[in-house]
Amino acid sequence: MVAVRSDRFRTLVRESIDPHQGIELAGEATDGFEVLSAVRNNNFDLIILGMDIGLVDGMTVLAQIMEHQPTPIIAVIDSAIDGSKTSCLLTIKNGAIDCIDQRDWITRSGNPAVGLELIDKIIHGAAMAGRIQQPAGDEEHRVVESERRVHQHALFCEECGTRNNFTTTSTSGSIELTCKGCGDKLTVTLSAKNRPINSISVIGCGSGSYPLLLDVTARIHHDYVGTNIIFIHDKSDYVSSLRDYINNVCGIQATAIEDGVSIEQNGFYLGVTDEYMIVEKASGAYRFKKVDTAPKGGPVDLLMTSVARIFSERTIGIILSGKEPDGEHGITAITQHGGTVAVLNSAYCVYSEMSENILRKCSIDWIIDKNDLVSLCSGLIPERFLQ
Repeated sequence: MVAVRSDRFRTLVRESIDPHQGIELAGEATDGFEVLSAVRNNNFDLIILGMDIGLVDGMTVLAQIMEHQPTPIIAVIDSAIDGSKTSCLLTIKNGAIDCIDQRDWITRSGNPAVGLELIDKIIHGAAMAGRIQQPAGDEEHRVVESERRVHQHALFCEECGTRNNFTTTSTSGSIELTCKGCGDKLTVTLSAKNRPINSISVIGCGSGSYPLLLDVTARIHHDYVGTNIIFIHDKSDYVSSLRDYINNVCGIQATAIEDGVSIEQNGFYLGVTDEYMIVEKASGAYRFKKVDTAPKGGPVDLLMTSVARIFSERTIGIILSGKEPDGEHGITAITQHGGTVAVLNSAYCVYSEMSENILRKCSIDWIIDKNDLVSLCSGLIPERFLQ
Protein backbone atom coordinates (compact mmCIF):
# COMPACT_ATOMS: atom_id res chain seq x y z
CA MET A 1 0.00 0.00 0.00
CA VAL A 2 1.16 3.54 -0.72
CA ALA A 3 -0.24 6.37 1.40
CA VAL A 4 1.32 9.63 0.27
CA ARG A 5 -0.28 13.00 -0.38
CA SER A 6 1.74 13.77 -3.52
CA ASP A 7 0.03 12.56 -6.73
CA ARG A 8 3.36 12.65 -8.50
CA PHE A 9 5.08 10.44 -5.93
CA ARG A 10 2.21 7.93 -5.93
CA THR A 11 2.51 7.81 -9.71
CA LEU A 12 6.25 7.17 -9.40
CA VAL A 13 5.56 4.25 -7.05
CA ARG A 14 2.83 2.87 -9.33
CA GLU A 15 5.00 3.07 -12.46
CA SER A 16 7.89 1.38 -10.66
CA ILE A 17 5.73 -1.48 -9.40
CA ASP A 18 3.60 -2.16 -12.51
CA PRO A 19 6.31 -4.01 -14.53
CA HIS A 20 6.98 -6.41 -11.63
CA GLN A 21 4.52 -9.29 -11.55
CA GLY A 22 5.64 -10.38 -8.09
CA ILE A 23 4.58 -7.09 -6.48
CA GLU A 24 0.98 -5.94 -6.19
CA LEU A 25 -0.03 -2.41 -5.25
CA ALA A 26 -2.96 -3.33 -3.01
CA GLY A 27 -4.18 0.15 -2.20
CA GLU A 28 -3.60 3.90 -2.17
CA ALA A 29 -4.56 6.57 0.36
CA THR A 30 -4.03 10.28 0.96
CA ASP A 31 -5.15 10.73 4.56
CA GLY A 32 -4.49 9.05 7.88
CA PHE A 33 -7.99 7.73 8.48
CA GLU A 34 -7.95 5.91 5.14
CA VAL A 35 -4.65 4.27 6.07
CA LEU A 36 -5.78 3.13 9.53
CA SER A 37 -9.04 1.76 8.10
CA ALA A 38 -7.21 -0.12 5.35
CA VAL A 39 -4.73 -1.60 7.83
CA ARG A 40 -7.57 -2.90 10.02
CA ASN A 41 -9.20 -4.64 7.04
CA ASN A 42 -6.10 -5.92 5.24
CA ASN A 43 -2.85 -7.68 5.95
CA PHE A 44 -0.29 -5.65 4.00
CA ASP A 45 3.25 -6.93 3.55
CA LEU A 46 4.56 -3.35 3.41
CA ILE A 47 3.25 0.22 3.59
CA ILE A 48 4.86 3.28 1.99
CA LEU A 49 3.69 6.01 4.36
CA GLY A 50 4.02 9.76 3.86
CA MET A 51 4.50 11.93 6.92
CA ASP A 52 2.51 14.73 5.28
CA ILE A 53 -0.79 12.87 4.82
CA GLY A 54 -3.92 14.71 5.91
CA LEU A 55 -6.45 14.50 8.76
CA VAL A 56 -4.22 12.32 10.93
CA ASP A 57 -0.51 13.08 10.59
CA GLY A 58 1.88 10.42 9.38
CA MET A 59 3.82 10.08 12.64
CA THR A 60 0.60 9.37 14.55
CA VAL A 61 -0.46 6.82 11.92
CA LEU A 62 2.97 5.19 12.15
CA ALA A 63 2.67 4.92 15.94
CA GLN A 64 -0.85 3.47 15.71
CA ILE A 65 0.16 0.82 13.18
CA MET A 66 3.22 -0.21 15.18
CA GLU A 67 1.14 -0.50 18.35
CA HIS A 68 -1.83 -2.42 16.97
CA GLN A 69 -0.67 -4.21 13.80
CA PRO A 70 3.13 -4.00 13.35
CA THR A 71 3.86 -3.87 9.62
CA PRO A 72 7.03 -3.04 7.65
CA ILE A 73 6.80 0.67 6.82
CA ILE A 74 8.93 2.81 4.52
CA ALA A 75 8.43 6.38 5.69
CA VAL A 76 8.34 9.21 3.13
CA ILE A 77 9.32 12.75 4.11
CA ASP A 78 9.74 16.00 2.20
CA SER A 79 13.03 17.42 3.44
CA ALA A 80 12.08 20.92 2.29
CA ILE A 81 9.11 20.83 4.66
CA ASP A 82 10.13 18.44 7.41
CA GLY A 83 13.68 19.71 7.78
CA SER A 84 16.91 17.75 7.89
CA LYS A 85 17.58 14.06 7.66
CA THR A 86 16.89 13.90 11.40
CA SER A 87 13.20 13.61 10.41
CA CYS A 88 14.05 10.29 8.80
CA LEU A 89 15.71 9.10 11.99
CA LEU A 90 12.64 10.03 14.01
CA THR A 91 10.41 7.89 11.79
CA ILE A 92 12.84 4.97 12.09
CA LYS A 93 13.02 5.42 15.86
CA ASN A 94 9.22 5.14 15.90
CA GLY A 95 9.19 1.88 13.96
CA ALA A 96 9.77 2.50 10.24
CA ILE A 97 12.32 0.18 8.67
CA ASP A 98 13.49 2.75 6.11
CA CYS A 99 12.93 6.34 5.05
CA ILE A 100 13.15 8.19 1.75
CA ASP A 101 12.96 11.85 0.74
CA GLN A 102 10.18 12.24 -1.85
CA ARG A 103 11.57 15.54 -3.15
CA ASP A 104 14.90 13.89 -3.95
CA TRP A 105 13.19 10.89 -5.55
CA ILE A 106 10.88 13.01 -7.70
CA THR A 107 13.86 15.07 -8.85
CA ARG A 108 15.64 11.88 -9.94
CA SER A 109 12.51 10.19 -11.34
CA GLY A 110 13.77 10.34 -14.94
CA ASN A 111 16.60 7.97 -14.02
CA PRO A 112 15.60 4.29 -14.45
CA ALA A 113 17.78 3.42 -11.47
CA VAL A 114 15.32 5.20 -9.17
CA GLY A 115 12.57 2.70 -9.92
CA LEU A 116 14.94 -0.21 -9.37
CA GLU A 117 16.09 1.28 -6.08
CA LEU A 118 12.48 1.57 -4.93
CA ILE A 119 11.74 -2.03 -5.91
CA ASP A 120 14.80 -3.17 -3.97
CA LYS A 121 13.56 -1.36 -0.86
CA ILE A 122 10.07 -2.84 -1.26
CA ILE A 123 11.33 -6.42 -1.68
CA HIS A 124 13.68 -6.26 1.30
CA GLY A 125 11.15 -4.41 3.42
CA ALA A 126 8.32 -6.85 2.68
CA ALA A 127 10.63 -9.71 3.65
CA MET A 128 10.51 -8.31 7.20
CA ALA A 129 6.75 -8.95 7.44
CA GLY A 130 5.98 -10.95 10.57
CA ARG A 131 9.26 -9.90 12.20
CA ILE A 132 8.38 -6.27 12.99
CA GLN A 133 7.97 -5.43 16.67
CA GLN A 134 6.69 -2.40 18.51
CA PRO A 135 9.57 -0.01 19.27
CA ALA A 136 11.02 -0.37 22.76
CA GLY A 137 9.28 1.89 25.27
CA ASP A 138 9.95 2.87 28.84
CA GLU A 139 8.99 -0.57 30.18
CA GLU A 140 11.65 -2.32 28.11
CA HIS A 141 14.19 0.30 29.14
CA ARG A 142 13.43 -0.45 32.79
CA VAL A 143 14.03 -4.14 32.19
CA VAL A 144 17.49 -3.33 30.82
CA GLU A 145 18.16 -1.10 33.83
CA SER A 146 17.29 -3.88 36.25
CA GLU A 147 19.40 -6.39 34.36
CA ARG A 148 22.41 -4.13 34.85
CA ARG A 149 22.39 -4.71 38.62
CA VAL A 150 24.70 -7.61 37.81
CA HIS A 151 27.40 -6.69 35.29
CA GLN A 152 29.25 -9.29 33.24
CA HIS A 153 32.80 -8.44 32.21
CA ALA A 154 35.71 -10.01 30.36
CA LEU A 155 39.30 -9.11 31.26
CA PHE A 156 42.18 -10.28 29.07
CA CYS A 157 45.46 -11.02 30.82
CA GLU A 158 48.30 -9.00 29.29
CA GLU A 159 50.78 -11.74 30.20
CA CYS A 160 49.14 -14.80 28.63
CA GLY A 161 46.08 -13.41 26.81
CA THR A 162 43.55 -15.57 28.68
CA ARG A 163 40.00 -14.25 28.84
CA ASN A 164 38.84 -14.01 32.47
CA ASN A 165 35.08 -13.63 32.86
CA PHE A 166 33.70 -12.09 36.04
CA THR A 167 30.63 -10.27 37.34
CA THR A 168 30.17 -7.18 39.50
CA THR A 169 27.27 -5.28 40.99
CA SER A 170 28.96 -1.91 40.50
CA THR A 171 30.55 0.08 37.69
CA SER A 172 33.01 1.91 39.94
CA GLY A 173 35.87 1.01 42.29
CA SER A 174 38.37 -1.79 41.75
CA ILE A 175 38.69 -5.52 42.37
CA GLU A 176 41.49 -8.11 42.19
CA LEU A 177 41.38 -11.33 40.20
CA THR A 178 43.66 -14.29 39.64
CA CYS A 179 44.20 -15.12 35.98
CA LYS A 180 42.88 -18.62 35.31
CA GLY A 181 45.56 -19.10 32.66
CA CYS A 182 48.86 -18.10 34.26
CA GLY A 183 47.89 -17.32 37.85
CA ASP A 184 48.97 -13.66 37.74
CA LYS A 185 47.19 -11.19 39.98
CA LEU A 186 45.02 -8.80 37.95
CA THR A 187 43.67 -5.48 39.19
CA VAL A 188 40.48 -4.31 37.55
CA THR A 189 39.52 -0.63 37.66
CA LEU A 190 35.78 -0.26 37.28
CA SER A 191 35.76 3.50 36.88
CA ALA A 192 33.79 4.20 33.73
CA LYS A 193 36.26 6.79 32.47
CA ASN A 194 39.98 7.37 32.10
CA ARG A 195 41.27 3.82 32.09
CA PRO A 196 43.12 1.78 29.45
CA ILE A 197 41.10 0.16 26.70
CA ASN A 198 40.63 -3.47 27.65
CA SER A 199 38.34 -4.58 24.84
CA ILE A 200 36.96 -2.90 21.75
CA SER A 201 34.03 -3.67 19.45
CA VAL A 202 34.19 -2.84 15.74
CA ILE A 203 30.79 -2.89 14.04
CA GLY A 204 30.40 -2.94 10.28
CA CYS A 205 27.01 -2.27 8.72
CA GLY A 206 25.13 -0.55 5.92
CA SER A 207 21.63 -0.35 4.47
CA GLY A 208 18.86 -1.19 6.91
CA SER A 209 20.98 -0.79 10.04
CA TYR A 210 19.45 2.43 11.39
CA PRO A 211 16.38 0.92 13.13
CA LEU A 212 18.60 -1.41 15.13
CA LEU A 213 21.25 1.20 15.89
CA LEU A 214 18.64 3.67 17.16
CA ASP A 215 17.03 1.01 19.34
CA VAL A 216 20.36 -0.19 20.74
CA THR A 217 21.82 3.24 21.48
CA ALA A 218 18.60 4.24 23.26
CA ARG A 219 19.01 1.24 25.58
CA ILE A 220 22.69 1.61 26.45
CA HIS A 221 23.06 2.98 29.97
CA HIS A 222 25.12 6.15 30.44
CA ASP A 223 27.74 4.26 32.50
CA TYR A 224 28.50 1.68 29.82
CA VAL A 225 32.07 0.34 29.89
CA GLY A 226 32.65 -0.65 26.28
CA THR A 227 34.57 1.04 23.48
CA ASN A 228 32.63 0.96 20.22
CA ILE A 229 33.57 1.82 16.66
CA ILE A 230 30.69 1.76 14.16
CA PHE A 231 31.54 2.07 10.46
CA ILE A 232 28.52 2.52 8.16
CA HIS A 233 28.16 2.20 4.39
CA ASP A 234 25.90 5.19 3.71
CA LYS A 235 25.84 8.88 2.82
CA SER A 236 27.89 11.09 5.13
CA ASP A 237 24.97 13.43 5.90
CA TYR A 238 22.80 10.50 7.02
CA VAL A 239 25.51 9.22 9.36
CA SER A 240 26.12 12.75 10.63
CA SER A 241 22.42 13.09 11.42
CA LEU A 242 22.46 9.74 13.22
CA ARG A 243 25.41 10.91 15.30
CA ASP A 244 23.65 14.19 16.17
CA TYR A 245 20.50 12.30 17.12
CA ILE A 246 22.42 9.94 19.41
CA ASN A 247 24.17 12.86 21.10
CA ASN A 248 20.96 14.82 21.64
CA VAL A 249 18.54 12.04 22.53
CA CYS A 250 20.31 8.90 23.70
CA GLY A 251 22.64 10.26 26.39
CA ILE A 252 25.74 8.90 24.65
CA GLN A 253 28.55 11.07 23.34
CA ALA A 254 29.11 9.83 19.79
CA THR A 255 32.33 11.11 18.18
CA ALA A 256 32.95 11.34 14.44
CA ILE A 257 35.59 9.00 13.02
CA GLU A 258 38.14 11.41 11.56
CA ASP A 259 41.86 11.48 10.92
CA GLY A 260 43.74 12.08 14.18
CA VAL A 261 40.81 11.54 16.57
CA SER A 262 41.94 9.80 19.78
CA ILE A 263 40.29 6.56 20.91
CA GLU A 264 39.54 6.13 24.59
CA GLN A 265 37.88 3.64 26.91
CA ASN A 266 34.11 4.21 26.86
CA GLY A 267 34.43 5.96 23.51
CA PHE A 268 31.59 5.67 21.03
CA TYR A 269 32.79 6.40 17.48
CA LEU A 270 30.62 6.65 14.41
CA GLY A 271 31.82 7.08 10.83
CA VAL A 272 31.02 6.60 7.17
CA THR A 273 32.97 4.36 4.83
CA ASP A 274 33.65 7.03 2.21
CA GLU A 275 37.20 7.21 3.60
CA TYR A 276 39.64 4.45 4.47
CA MET A 277 40.56 4.53 8.15
CA ILE A 278 42.84 2.48 10.37
CA VAL A 279 43.57 2.54 14.10
CA GLU A 280 47.20 3.07 15.07
CA LYS A 281 49.08 3.18 18.36
CA ALA A 282 51.52 6.03 18.95
CA SER A 283 53.20 7.01 22.23
CA GLY A 284 50.89 4.72 24.18
CA ALA A 285 47.74 6.28 22.74
CA TYR A 286 45.33 5.11 20.04
CA ARG A 287 43.95 7.19 17.21
CA PHE A 288 42.29 7.00 13.82
CA LYS A 289 44.45 7.54 10.76
CA LYS A 290 43.25 8.14 7.21
CA VAL A 291 44.93 6.11 4.47
CA ASP A 292 44.57 6.16 0.70
CA THR A 293 43.47 2.62 -0.08
CA ALA A 294 42.92 -0.81 1.42
CA PRO A 295 45.38 -3.55 0.40
CA LYS A 296 42.56 -6.11 0.54
CA GLY A 297 38.79 -5.70 0.78
CA GLY A 298 36.79 -2.62 1.72
CA PRO A 299 36.81 0.08 4.41
CA VAL A 300 35.32 -2.17 7.11
CA ASP A 301 37.92 -4.84 6.31
CA LEU A 302 40.77 -2.37 6.70
CA LEU A 303 39.50 -0.89 9.97
CA MET A 304 38.79 -4.27 11.56
CA THR A 305 42.18 -5.64 10.52
CA SER A 306 44.04 -2.67 12.03
CA VAL A 307 42.18 -3.02 15.34
CA ALA A 308 42.82 -6.78 15.46
CA ARG A 309 46.57 -6.26 14.99
CA ILE A 310 46.70 -3.94 18.01
CA PHE A 311 44.14 -5.45 20.39
CA SER A 312 44.35 -9.10 19.20
CA GLU A 313 42.12 -11.26 21.46
CA ARG A 314 40.53 -8.16 22.99
CA THR A 315 38.81 -7.35 19.69
CA ILE A 316 35.13 -8.08 19.00
CA GLY A 317 34.05 -7.82 15.36
CA ILE A 318 30.33 -7.50 14.62
CA ILE A 319 28.46 -7.44 11.30
CA LEU A 320 24.90 -6.07 11.14
CA SER A 321 22.42 -5.37 8.32
CA GLY A 322 23.83 -4.29 4.98
CA LYS A 323 24.07 -5.21 1.31
CA GLU A 324 27.72 -4.24 0.77
CA PRO A 325 30.32 -7.03 0.27
CA ASP A 326 32.59 -5.80 3.06
CA GLY A 327 33.89 -7.27 6.32
CA GLU A 328 35.04 -10.73 5.23
CA HIS A 329 38.78 -10.02 5.46
CA GLY A 330 38.38 -7.99 8.65
CA ILE A 331 36.41 -10.73 10.41
CA THR A 332 39.02 -13.28 9.30
CA ALA A 333 41.81 -11.10 10.68
CA ILE A 334 40.05 -10.78 14.05
CA THR A 335 39.69 -14.56 14.22
CA GLN A 336 43.35 -15.09 13.31
CA HIS A 337 44.42 -12.73 16.12
CA GLY A 338 42.30 -14.58 18.67
CA GLY A 339 39.40 -12.13 18.83
CA THR A 340 35.68 -12.81 18.92
CA VAL A 341 33.35 -12.39 15.94
CA ALA A 342 29.57 -12.11 15.80
CA VAL A 343 26.90 -11.68 13.13
CA LEU A 344 23.40 -10.32 13.62
CA ASN A 345 20.64 -12.88 13.19
CA SER A 346 19.15 -12.40 9.72
CA ALA A 347 15.69 -12.04 11.32
CA TYR A 348 16.79 -8.55 12.39
CA CYS A 349 18.42 -7.63 9.06
CA VAL A 350 16.51 -5.58 6.52
CA TYR A 351 19.37 -6.35 4.12
CA SER A 352 21.05 -9.64 4.98
CA GLU A 353 23.58 -9.81 2.13
CA MET A 354 26.45 -8.50 4.27
CA SER A 355 25.86 -10.89 7.17
CA GLU A 356 25.09 -13.90 4.97
CA ASN A 357 28.36 -13.39 3.09
CA ILE A 358 30.23 -13.55 6.41
CA LEU A 359 28.34 -16.66 7.51
CA ARG A 360 29.23 -18.41 4.23
CA LYS A 361 32.92 -17.53 4.22
CA CYS A 362 34.02 -17.04 7.83
CA SER A 363 34.08 -18.89 11.13
CA ILE A 364 31.70 -17.18 13.56
CA ASP A 365 31.61 -17.37 17.36
CA TRP A 366 28.16 -15.94 17.97
CA ILE A 367 24.94 -15.24 16.08
CA ILE A 368 23.40 -12.41 18.07
CA ASP A 369 20.04 -10.70 18.53
CA LYS A 370 19.44 -7.05 19.39
CA ASN A 371 19.56 -7.67 23.14
CA ASP A 372 22.98 -9.30 22.77
CA LEU A 373 24.10 -6.24 20.80
CA VAL A 374 22.98 -3.94 23.62
CA SER A 375 25.13 -5.97 26.02
CA LEU A 376 28.16 -5.99 23.73
CA CYS A 377 27.95 -2.25 23.12
CA SER A 378 27.73 -1.78 26.89
CA GLY A 379 30.97 -3.71 27.40
CA LEU A 380 29.18 -6.80 28.72
CA ILE A 381 29.32 -10.37 27.48
CA PRO A 382 25.73 -11.66 27.02
CA GLU A 383 25.01 -14.13 29.79
CA ARG A 384 23.98 -16.90 27.40
CA PHE A 385 27.49 -16.86 25.88
CA LEU A 386 29.16 -17.22 29.29
CA GLN A 387 27.58 -20.59 29.92
